[in-house]
Amino acid sequence: MQLFKDLVNQTMKLILHIGQSKTGTTALQSFLLANKNRLAQEGILYPDYHLADMKLDTLNHNSFAEELSGLTRHPCFAFEEYCEQFTQEMKCTGCNTMVLSAESFFGAPQIWRLKEGQDFWEAYQQKLESLKRFTSGFKTEIVGYFRSPEDWFESAVSQIIRYAGLLGKDVYESDEPLFYLLKPHLDYPKLLTLWREVIEPKRMVVLPYERDQLIGRDIVQDFCKRIGLDYSSLNFETPKHKTHSSLDRRYMAVKKQLNEKPRTKTQERVMIECLDRLNARLPRIEKYQIDHDLREKVEVHCHPYHEWMSGNYGQNGHVFFQKKKHSSIMQGALTDEEIQQAMQEFNTLYRSWPMRMLRLKVGAKSFLRNKHPRIYAFVKNMLPR
Repeated sequence: MQLFKDLVNQTMKLILHIGQSKTGTTALQSFLLANKNRLAQEGILYPDYHLADMKLDTLNHNSFAEELSGLTRHPCFAFEEYCEQFTQEMKCTGCNTMVLSAESFFGAPQIWRLKEGQDFWEAYQQKLESLKRFTSGFKTEIVGYFRSPEDWFESAVSQIIRYAGLLGKDVYESDEPLFYLLKPHLDYPKLLTLWREVIEPKRMVVLPYERDQLIGRDIVQDFCKRIGLDYSSLNFETPKHKTHSSLDRRYMAVKKQLNEKPRTKTQERVMIECLDRLNARLPRIEKYQIDHDLREKVEVHCHPYHEWMSGNYGQNGHVFFQKKKHSSIMQGALTDEEIQQAMQEFNTLYRSWPMRMLRLKVGAKSFLRNKHPRIYAFVKNMLPR
């Protein structure tokens, strides 16, 4: 941690993009990674991880954010190692500003990952206190984009069903019990107050993720403006990136059935890829929806949060989240025939030769990443980008 200590008394800026999830984060992070060298010319570092002196082309900093909450992920560094690498790269590049981006800054610890008897709010504050050990060496600014809690919850239900086999624990029973489980994650006032009180940022920008309110209706342009970059004059390249489109409700029904049987993580990743490919073929996606009664229950619960967000972060007295109509677009229940057809499509693709080859590739990649991370880093760097 010596390099980190060397920076403590210097007037360097740290910008934390804290998410929230499902707010265009992948698009923004892809842009930051693709333009890493160009950003460095402007004195802004988007740091990478290095393993055995090889860069990992880090898309985001979720593993660092989750390490703060005690969840170790590839590249499996301790907190001090992350800090050391960040400050070393800052020193070598001569940048005076660092940008870290991670949905898990705001989202972790996920409540289902807590140890038995562990209090969510105590764990959340401890995470921020750990992060403060790093941020105290900088002039820290925070930027976060947020969906309304009701919309975020509905999206979270879809994501938990979609990635159930990778969560490490059976989380989903049905939509309503999940609402009661996730209530702390919907309490934006308490969460944001903790961020302000513990981290004590010099500046905290909290914005609704609504395209009409984004500069240029684009997350990248908006973020650049918020951190003081002239997007148009820099003429940054906008890279292609894999977007995480919502999974059609027919394939969500398929995934619910698949989740009833335990699978290996390799099998789970290939199943998700199959559903994603099928989803991409659809001319129109019908998004998964929670039922009308539960939606109303969530809205009533979250109403005070809307008022607080408008009072604390609404611009010029305007409401923070715009009211959206949902009742008029509720969809009818899927028929058994529709679900069976979707399952047949899945089984045909999953058993195909390309998917068999993909299972081998995903399994080998997972083995190297977990058992031989240096070899994994070497192979990854040798492959065409």
